[in-house]
Amino acid sequence: MKNFNKISRLINFLLFSFIIFANITVTARLSSGYIYYRSYIRHSDGKSCEHTPPLATFTVYLNNDQSRILIENAPRWEAGGDPNIPGSGVFGVELGNFADPPLEVGDSVFIRFTCNAAGEQGILSAEVAGIPWNSYPKTLNLSPASLPSPPEGVSLSLDEQHRRVISWDQEIGVTYSIYRYTIQDTIITGYSRRLYYRIAENIAADSFIDTSITDMFQYGYIVYATSSDGIFSSHSKEVFEEEAVSNFSITPRATTAILSWSAFTPQIGTLKGYNIYRRTEAGVYGNIPIAYTGIDTSYIDSRLDLGTSYYYKIYARIDEFTEVGETEEITITTLPSQSGLYTYANLKLAVVIYKNTSR
Repeated sequence: MKNFNKISRLINFLLFSFIIFANITVTARLSSGYIYYRSYIRHSDGKSCEHTPPLATFTVYLNNDQSRILIENAPRWEAGGDPNIPGSGVFGVELGNFADPPLEVGDSVFIRFTCNAAGEQGILSAEVAGIPWNSYPKTLNLSPASLPSPPEGVSLSLDEQHRRVISWDQEIGVTYSIYRYTIQDTIITGYSRRLYYRIAENIAADSFIDTSITDMFQYGYIVYATSSDGIFSSHSKEVFEEEAVSNFSITPRATTAILSWSAFTPQIGTLKGYNIYRRTEAGVYGNIPIAYTGIDTSYIDSRLDLGTSYYYKIYARIDEFTEVGETEEITITTLPSQSGLYTYANLKLAVVIYKNTSR
């Protein structure tokens, strides 16, 4: 019995030692690889760039090699920090997200920052002096540029052979590059690394079939446009494999539309809410939703025109950059007249009426 107790204590000691060693190892890896690179960002007029995604974006790559990139949705390694582009005239990126191979001393870091709101772009570079690297913030000065538009209408679907097809709205005079990341490739915090690898370039078409993957993993994609002058656009909205938000329906009224759908549970991340997109028959959705909700599964779109056709899509939102679960597109036409419908005053208007009576 004594021998058994000694063996038991020895096993517990070894197990405890292993856990402590593992924790120290992980902490050391985190601290040695942690490099949150920051920089100031200014427009050509000298004013700070305070725009936020999707109007302002960046692309980070190493040693002038754009086959592996990070963008502004790269995860932070420390909880509670600001977004990578917070809208305060600065930007930052966690360079520890580079892997296979990881960031090393002597590497040159390149950041291409694009502000679509101002039509400006600039590139900043710096050499890694050590890891950890206490880099002093520089200033990236943007210049006017003939920027191609970020690719619109990007979608991911499966063809009859179950191959992944990335499609977009093709424009004249540009070519396209497609980048892919593996969702299951995570950092030690559990977040997806979002390290994108270029899988195609110089595409002069409106789609690309990705045949170089397996069904073992899930993948996300972004698309860039490049002008004939070699100027890169901002990246497209990210698309990746996910079940769709289901039971999407719309009830049209005269000047409103009532949208409803079923609650959505994402395969990765945590549901933060839903983004609503609307376009007219001759219009486009754009990169910014017309409205967003919390976890409620309904929305009333108001101030619509009588007898007009509208098109809607809804996405679930798991963070400020990532939309998942795209619904099918639904078309509705508002009623041609308000005749026979009740009109109610809202509470604010009712108070105004009361205050202007003689009583």
